Amino acid sequence: RAGKSATVRSLLGEKFDPNGESTVGISLSRTNVRGDEWIKDVARTADFSTTVATRLAIQYRNKNDFLPASDIQIPRSEEVKGEGGENGDGPVNVPEKDTVADKEEVAHKFESSLRIFGNEVLTKNDDYIDITIWDYGGQKVFYALHHLFLTEYGVYLLAFDMREILVDQKNSLEYLRFWLNSVRLHAPLAPVLLVGTFGDQVIGEEMLKVNEHINKLTSRFTQIVPNDSTGTALMFFPIDNTGGSGSGDVELIRNSINDVTKNQEFVHRETPIRWLRTLDKLNEDATRSWYTLTEVRNMSKKCGISSVSEVSKMLSLFHKLGVIVHLTNTAALENTITTNPQWLIDSLSKVIRSANLHGFNMEDLDVAGLRNEAEDLLNDALASRDLLEYLWQDKHKQVDFLIDLMRETLLISDWNFGNSRHREGLNVMYLVPSMLEEVKADKVDKPGMNGWNMKVDFSESWLPIGVFQRLICSCITLCENMNRRETEERVPELSKSSAKIWSGSEGFIYIEQNPEKDYIEIIFENDDVVSKSFVGVMSMLNYLNERLMNNGLKWTTHLRTGSHPGNVCQFVPYEVARKKKMYPWFTSGGEGTTSVVQNMDLDNFLA
Repeated sequence: RAGKSATVRSLLGEKFDPNGESTVGISLSRTNVRGDEWIKDVARTADFSTTVATRLAIQYRNKNDFLPASDIQIPRSEEVKGEGGENGDGPVNVPEKDTVADKEEVAHKFESSLRIFGNEVLTKNDDYIDITIWDYGGQKVFYALHHLFLTEYGVYLLAFDMREILVDQKNSLEYLRFWLNSVRLHAPLAPVLLVGTFGDQVIGEEMLKVNEHINKLTSRFTQIVPNDSTGTALMFFPIDNTGGSGSGDVELIRNSINDVTKNQEFVHRETPIRWLRTLDKLNEDATRSWYTLTEVRNMSKKCGISSVSEVSKMLSLFHKLGVIVHLTNTAALENTITTNPQWLIDSLSKVIRSANLHGFNMEDLDVAGLRNEAEDLLNDALASRDLLEYLWQDKHKQVDFLIDLMRETLLISDWNFGNSRHREGLNVMYLVPSMLEEVKADKVDKPGMNGWNMKVDFSESWLPIGVFQRLICSCITLCENMNRRETEERVPELSKSSAKIWSGSEGFIYIEQNPEKDYIEIIFENDDVVSKSFVGVMSMLNYLNERLMNNGLKWTTHLRTGSHPGNVCQFVPYEVARKKKMYPWFTSGGEGTTSVVQNMDLDNFLA
């Protein structure tokens, strides 16, 4: 354990807890930064329009002597460039009375802000920041989940155990490299602060040794913010979390976060007041964690937003800032706006979980008659619809949304194998491939020389955890669709690093990942299935990259020239195979196949 949660507690001014539990999925903490003080917002009480009023007060106070609220001229909300109208095909209409910047309302907030915050805050305009801290669970089972929530707007802290670097340099640096790659994939311009924990146990020469190891990463990751507070110019910030929030290292990290945050372009971006008022309305009801898109549009209209396109721009900004979650991969996902991201994260983490650290209460499951279903998830990475409804019983209205979200983001796939009850409509089953990391350590037997191999090499960028698991989901769906008319059924063989999936009489697809060398190898057994399956796999990778990996993955593809014993076999680049229309990867219509690979819509392909 690297001490991430303990670091968060220190930043929030909370006492060190030596028995603190590890993070399940992701844990969120809203924080109000007022100068040098960080205050945890436990009740989700942020009022963004009050913040605007305070900033207006600051501006007026800096320019004038104190003015009573009745004399304040309230500026109107800024226009948003873009198309308006119900379908985005007309000008943006702003009502005669801007209901967000209503003079009486903002004047009241203005006067209250002056009274509450006083002159001290009015002279510290740049020190007034609201921050949401996302504490990401460190267990590998959660890694595939993190790709949904890493966004380009943010400042990242990467906590690591300095003791581990001294005793296990290779694995410790690999851990750091993994997280640095993850941040760069989704937020290539975001600053990263490296925080070395257990500063009470690593001091002096040992700390300098840690710095030598950290320096090996800096040339590849220019986002790292150096620690310029000492004469040694450390590339990380050491912290002793046992010393409490008043220690100098905690204060230094806080100040560094404040400084780099204030330098980010998105922090200074002017936002229409009507957007902030809409955000306030979305957070008013503490019992609501999500809204439909129709509800948000109606709410926005009451706040002065009459354009569908403006609502979309507003939601996109708030999603990137981490104050809501609004995924737009499909129409079904776009229809739900999650105003309490912790609610969504907790829901997903009830399914994707570390069995050793965050197991189930089996006594309660016995009472519910679901012990066997829970054991299927923990032992075979299979979840029944009945189990999901039980785990999400407090979210019964959103079970279909959560299943659709997990399916569309390839965190689960339908599982129709060896399950007669499913075919009778009695018990729908899903594969949760991230759980394979926990339960399926042994590799699936790799085929011999028979078969057609392809290698997808990610070494130009890297191979994130989550790509292989999602590729399994896609291939299972692909093979099921190819096998719909087959009477013979074979259950896929799965492990955390390899899988063999049958497609009826057309043979199998074998998939294996090599994370150390950053490549995935795929073998197709039957000549007849190679061309179609190859198109499907390439489309799946493009889908993953575009929808979930911020188009940050780079790879090269190599195809095998021969598949049978006695033949001369070698791997050639995709471009060479395409030019030669190499059998069986490219048929006589090779050029058309290439076009399909590049442009194919995976949603239609798998339908």
